[in-house]
Amino acid sequence: MSNNGTLSYPEELKQKFLETEDINYRDGTIVTTSEIWKYVTDVAPKKYPYAYDLDYNNRLRRSEDVEYLSGIKVNYMTLSLRDLLLKAHDKGIPLIHVIGGQIMDAYYAAGGIAFRNALVSQMSRSTQEGASLRKIAIYEQELLEKGNKTFSYELCGPALRQRANFDGHIVPIDLIAPYQCMRCSDLARMIESYRDKFPSVSIDVPIVEYENKEWAVDYLTSGLRGLTKKVSNLSGKKITDKDILEEIKLENKVRKIAREIHDIWWSAKVPPTNSIDFGEVAQLAIDFKADPVAALGVLKEIKEEVKGRVKHSIKGKGLADDPARLYIVGMGAGNRARIDKMGGVMVGTDQAWSPISVHVKETGDPHENIARATLTLPFEQPVERRGELEAELSKRSRADGVVITLAWGCNYTSASVRVIADIIKERTGLPTNIFETNPGVEGAEQLENRIEAFVEMLN
Repeated sequence: MSNNGTLSYPEELKQKFLETEDINYRDGTIVTTSEIWKYVTDVAPKKYPYAYDLDYNNRLRRSEDVEYLSGIKVNYMTLSLRDLLLKAHDKGIPLIHVIGGQIMDAYYAAGGIAFRNALVSQMSRSTQEGASLRKIAIYEQELLEKGNKTFSYELCGPALRQRANFDGHIVPIDLIAPYQCMRCSDLARMIESYRDKFPSVSIDVPIVEYENKEWAVDYLTSGLRGLTKKVSNLSGKKITDKDILEEIKLENKVRKIAREIHDIWWSAKVPPTNSIDFGEVAQLAIDFKADPVAALGVLKEIKEEVKGRVKHSIKGKGLADDPARLYIVGMGAGNRARIDKMGGVMVGTDQAWSPISVHVKETGDPHENIARATLTLPFEQPVERRGELEAELSKRSRADGVVITLAWGCNYTSASVRVIADIIKERTGLPTNIFETNPGVEGAEQLENRIEAFVEMLN
C-alpha cells in the first residue's frame, strides 16, 4: 500500500501529448501517441500497478513528472517491453543475454536483440500482472533465493536473479553472449554454469594496457567475427560489412544524442528533470529498450524538451531547490526517487556513461572498429586510468559529492574502489564515500540510508 499515492496522467495533458511524435519501431510498426496515451493511462496501471505506486521506497516507480511528455514515451517503452520482445521472438529474432558493459552494435547488426540484466528483470516482473509493490518485492526475493540455492550465495543479486529467470523459463533466451573480463568477475563462472542449458559464446576482452597494443585489437576483432557469425546463424540474417557499418552509424547517432543531452543537462543552473528521468537517458542509449530506431526517435524528443526546460529554468518534479549533486561510481545507487526526496539529485553513473561515451569508426573493417571502441570504454580501463576518467566526469557533471558503490559478491569493484575514490578526491577535492550493498530489499534500504546521511552532510 502506498503512502504517497498513485501516479496518474491528467486528462488536460492529453491533447498536448497527442500533438507530439509517434514512436517508429525498427520493424515498421508505428505506435501512435493515442495508443501510447491509452496504454499508460488505462492498460499499464492495471497490469503493472507497482510501477504506478509513488511510495518513495519504491525503486521501480515511474517518474511523477507527468508534464515531461517524452518521459511518458519512455514509460511506454519500458512497460510494454515484454510484449515487444515476445513479438520479436515469435518472428524468429534471437534474444541474447549479454550481461552488460559493452556496446551493442554487433548483436543488432547480426539480427539479434541484446539485453542486459535490467531488461531481463523488467521482462520477469512483467509476468506478474496485477501485482502490488509488496508482491513484486516478494517475487524478486524468491528469485534471489532460488539463485542462491542453484548457483552460489557469493554472487551479486542481479546475476542470481537472472539465473533463476532463465532456469525457470520465465524469460526466453536463445543465446548467452557476454564480453568476458569486462567489469564482472562472475562472468566466466556463469558461462560455465549455463553451458549445458543454453547455447553460449563469449567474447574474450584482453586485460592489458590497451594503448598501442595492436595484438589486443586483432584478438578482440577475431572474437567479434565469431559473435556475429553465431548470431546471424541463429537469426538467419546474412550480413555483410556494409550491414554492420550501417548499424554502427545508427547506434553512433543514439550515443551522440545521449551525450548531447547530458551536456545540456549538466550545464543547467536548475536540474531540468528529476533523477529517474535523467537516468533513463543513458539507459535508453545503452539498450534502447530493445529497439535502437525507436530509442533514437524518443531521444531526439527528449533533447528538445530538456533544452526547453533549461531555457525556461524549469525544475524537475520532486527536486529540492538546490539539490546536492551526486555522481555515482560503481554498480548503481538504488532508489532514484528517494535520493531526490533526500534533497539530492543524481547527475550520472559511470557504468551508464561508459558505453555511450564512445564513437565507433564508420568506415573500414566494422569488426575492428567495434574492437577499438570497446578497448576505450572508460569503465573497463586499468584502475588508475579509470580513476582519472572518473575525476574528469565528476567535474564535468558539476557534482557536489561522489558515491562509490559495490555489490555483494562483486570482486572486481571491491578490489578497485578504494584506489578510484582516492584519485577522485585528490584530483577534485570532492567528498567521496564508499558503500557496499547486499542483495535483496534489505540491502537496498541499507544503501539508501547511508546515501541519505551523505546527502545531509553535503547539504
